[in-house]
Amino acid sequence: MRRLTIALLALAAILTGTVMLAGPASAHHSDIQGTAACDSTPGNYLVTWRVHNWNGNSAANQARVTSSSRGVVPVGTTFEDDETKTFTEKVTATEPLSLTVSMTWRNGTISTDTGRAAGFPACEEDVTAAGPSVTAATCDSAGRLNVPGDTDKVGYTQTPEGSGPGSYVVTATAKPGYRLQGRSTWTLTVDPQLDAEQCWRPATPVAPAVTPVRGCDTVGSLVLPTTEGITYEVTEGDGKTGTWTVVATADPGYTIAAYAPTVFTGDLGTPDRCATPAVPTVTEPTCDAAAQVVLPSTEGVRYATSTGSDETTVVTATALPGYELVGTTEWRFQLAPPLAAASCTPTTPIVPVTPTTPTTPVTPVTPVTPVTPVTPVTPAVHHPAPPAAAPPPAHPAPPVATALPATGADAVTGLAALAGVLLLAGGLALVRSARGRPEALG
Repeated sequence: MRRLTIALLALAAILTGTVMLAGPASAHHSDIQGTAACDSTPGNYLVTWRVHNWNGNSAANQARVTSSSRGVVPVGTTFEDDETKTFTEKVTATEPLSLTVSMTWRNGTISTDTGRAAGFPACEEDVTAAGPSVTAATCDSAGRLNVPGDTDKVGYTQTPEGSGPGSYVVTATAKPGYRLQGRSTWTLTVDPQLDAEQCWRPATPVAPAVTPVRGCDTVGSLVLPTTEGITYEVTEGDGKTGTWTVVATADPGYTIAAYAPTVFTGDLGTPDRCATPAVPTVTEPTCDAAAQVVLPSTEGVRYATSTGSDETTVVTATALPGYELVGTTEWRFQLAPPLAAASCTPTTPIVPVTPTTPTTPVTPVTPVTPVTPVTPVTPAVHHPAPPAAAPPPAHPAPPVATALPATGADAVTGLAALAGVLLLAGGLALVRSARGRPEALG
């Protein structure tokens, strides 16, 4: 009985050892899983393989890849106990893929395992469709529908067909491998050609360019603008001086824009007349008076004098109303005083002669000529007078007049008196000569 018991225990021990040895050998393996995702390039996929070494709870549970069916897992790759590594590859196929990897562990165990990648998604590229547009109607033509042409990514449809006036629905559709992002449907209306009233195009008048009067004897200017659809007219003024008014009106086919001005007014100004002041003159000083400033006379100019702080005489010119001065308007003069006494010689005053009524001038020399007969009187001295005859009474000589200031009338009177005296003396001599002759004869 004892022997039987020992035999049973030995058998149990053998069986237990066999199980324990078989357990670790069957546990060496790898887990392989694959997942597919869309790549950035349309039609391509990115497959990620996840390879995991089983958990043996031992540092000795190290494995090395000895082969890989897709080459995505490099031969020689090692895995530590319970380690997971990922590997990726880009593919174009959408069928399920498999990956088979063989590993050898440090204890010599070899295991070949296979995993699959399934469930490839429908990969599409995101695109945005260009929208249709409408050409606006004008006074010359109706509007028009513009639908983009089909591309390799997007196609278009519209309801109804056509492009003229009316309402349309346009739809954009993505082609295979693409997915639309954003708007894909549009409803549009195309307008007919504009009628006459709608064709009145708005126009906005602008103010004219104004250059006012600047300075005397000048004029300003008024330049009318050029605006499409607008006609300008000067209704007041000559565009050179004074006030002015410009009115703007719309041309055919145009209308004045809302709230736009149509009347413009202003004043160019009125120019003054130019006046150029003349330079004052200065007199020379005399013995009795200092030098004096002589003010000129100029149209449109008023002159005034004053004394400056430096004792100079200041002449200022100002414009009369309606004039503007051009040139110099102020002068300063240092006036000379009267001449010194040493430079002045006194003179005898001349007594003024009372004017007389002019008479016919008499040649003064001509009356003197008769004085020549006095010459015969000289021989009478050599004949003695008869003793019995008494000489005629002597005529007293005229008194000598007191010298007076000579005048024209006094000269004539003196000559006449002298001529009378000479004639009288000559007459007396002749008488005495006549009386003496009988006595001599007798």
